[in-house]
Amino acid sequence: MRIFVEDIELDVDTRFQIKYQVTDGLSSAGGYSTEITLPPTSNNFRAFGLNDMITTTDTIFNFKTARADEDGVDLGIEKAELISTDPLVIRIYGTNSNFITNLKGKLSDLDWTNLDHVWDETNIPAGKNNTTGYTYPIINYGTLDTVTNDIQLSECFPAIYVKTAINKINEGYTQEIEFDDGYKYDKLIIPFSNEDAISLTTEEKNTCGFEVYMNDGMLLNSGFTQLMKWGYETFDAGGNFDPVAYKYVAPYDMLVSFFMETDIKSNVVDELSEITFKLYKDNGSEVLLAESIWRVNASYLSANVLEFREIFSVNEGDEVYMKVYTAGENATMRGGFDANGDAYTRWGILEITGGMALGFTWRIGINLPSITQSQLIEYLLESFGAVFQVDESAKTIYMTRLDTINKSQGEDWTNKIDLSRPIKRTFDMPDVGQKTTLKYLDDENVTKPTGTDYSFDVTSDKLEAEKNLYTAPFAACINETKFDMGLNVVNVEINGESPCKPRILINKIKRIPQAINYKLNAVTITTDSSVHIPYFYDVSKSYDLTWTKLSSNLTTRISMIQNPRGLECYIRLNPADINQLNFRTKKWIGTLGDEVINAWFFVSEVNYDTHDSSFVKLKLL
Repeated sequence: MRIFVEDIELDVDTRFQIKYQVTDGLSSAGGYSTEITLPPTSNNFRAFGLNDMITTTDTIFNFKTARADEDGVDLGIEKAELISTDPLVIRIYGTNSNFITNLKGKLSDLDWTNLDHVWDETNIPAGKNNTTGYTYPIINYGTLDTVTNDIQLSECFPAIYVKTAINKINEGYTQEIEFDDGYKYDKLIIPFSNEDAISLTTEEKNTCGFEVYMNDGMLLNSGFTQLMKWGYETFDAGGNFDPVAYKYVAPYDMLVSFFMETDIKSNVVDELSEITFKLYKDNGSEVLLAESIWRVNASYLSANVLEFREIFSVNEGDEVYMKVYTAGENATMRGGFDANGDAYTRWGILEITGGMALGFTWRIGINLPSITQSQLIEYLLESFGAVFQVDESAKTIYMTRLDTINKSQGEDWTNKIDLSRPIKRTFDMPDVGQKTTLKYLDDENVTKPTGTDYSFDVTSDKLEAEKNLYTAPFAACINETKFDMGLNVVNVEINGESPCKPRILINKIKRIPQAINYKLNAVTITTDSSVHIPYFYDVSKSYDLTWTKLSSNLTTRISMIQNPRGLECYIRLNPADINQLNFRTKKWIGTLGDEVINAWFFVSEVNYDTHDSSFVKLKLL
């Protein structure tokens, strides 16, 4: 067996096993990695960008391209990483484990920009019947009432389709996924379930602030409106203030307030000057945001603060600037600094809330709930009773139900068993108890519907009394009757006392007896009597997302746990068998010598030993 890193063949002088495992709904692991201790040769250091003196360890934990073969047959290794230089230890990954390792990012780390859209009276009604990408389902976020059939557009938030998310995660691969239509896969959505909708992230917000000040005094001519001329910048993290045009150019949609501080006086003793400060934005035409009037005499006021504390809605690309108007005597605004280095006259952003307003762009990615890509895939595997396998050479991803594997023609591996080493009958499932439970997250804001969680018994006095086999990254939802017509809608309480947990729902197009009126304040934008009404728990008692109902997907899986027959054995497989390893078919182990097994098994783990490649250690269920 040979291992290559960045096309450099490694010097290997130790015995090791390459481990392969399928993600199978019985384990959250995506595939084992293998650690190998290497001799400290120049060749091995060079493969990881080091030299004999190890002048840098920057390459530690960085992935390198790797491969392994035996007699020219590829063994399905994709990546390697250096985890120690003294001793020299590397970790190699097979195709399945490498793919899962790369899924550690959040859903929000994917590129969702193709689904970003303006959150307004056009796109909300138009998007409510989308069947891919995003949609606007009717959900009670704590504001719907039972008096009218009205819903404000500001109470409508987009949800993403799970299938769209999976397509993004698996981009570049052909997908063979079994749980379409009949299992509601196409209709699964992840609704908005954050406490606040945001228009920009905290990191982006930190690049938006600015503060500018005047260098020299400025005479404001009586009766003349002019742009205030700012001499220098003291802070502008994102380079968004234009020092030539004296305008702030908003880099994002944002809700923002401003401040202005100035020393100002009338130029004539005993005569007042009336100064009007005006704050504008220009989004193609000039819009007055706010104004404030001051009356000053001939003495400088000391560091008076004029704050535009009101929260203003500003869109990306809007130009924000100040103008002043002087009535009465001319006046002087003092520039420069006092003895403490504080500017006499300065202007800048007071606060950016980063919230959403109608007319802003709804950025899908930054408003998704905080779950990882692997958590979403794992939920599908768990709820549909499926396994996950990656064929990197064919660039194909398989999500195959255990029921399908159980019904497959299968392969007879009886004659491959090697009896020179003992067969072990084993059952190792650390998450299984005498009472084993599948559950959703508890959410203090919403009570779980009855039957959401599901428990089943496992007959064994060797197990702990109770164990949670799997907890979904989502919380359950209840239905509430809303609108004058008495429509059952899902409740996602984003204004509760505790943080709102992520949700998953089934979207359903429903004809309703009375039209719903989509309103912008008091104005009806559109009406519709065919709307998307999602649900978690279906009051009609048909298919829903409670584990009690999902257990019908898990017949094979649960029977494997309740009536376990584990086998650990050695078997003769050659490199070609490893290259074509298929976890998606069952294996028959019959009678061999004195060993009477006679059962179908699901292969969960393969350990390919470099010491004697004719032997492969299997874990079977």
